Amino acid sequence: MMKNDQYLPCPVCGTKIPIDTMQLLKGDKLKCPNKNCNTMITLQRDNTKSIVEDTLEKLDKLKGNLNKR
Repeated sequence: MMKNDQYLPCPVCGTKIPIDTMQLLKGDKLKCPNKNCNTMITLQRDNTKSIVEDTLEKLDKLKGNLNKR
């Protein structure tokens, strides 16, 4: 689900590109909505894997802490 209040400026034309964090983490490309631009934004696979792995490890730790209570 995309939140309409999250944007990145297009590095080429400056148009606001609506972002969906989960799409970026999965490696999906986001396209600039400016019909004259065609710029695509994505995270590099190496960065994405690291971010996702770190986030999942933190989630597992939180779950473990909750289960101990």
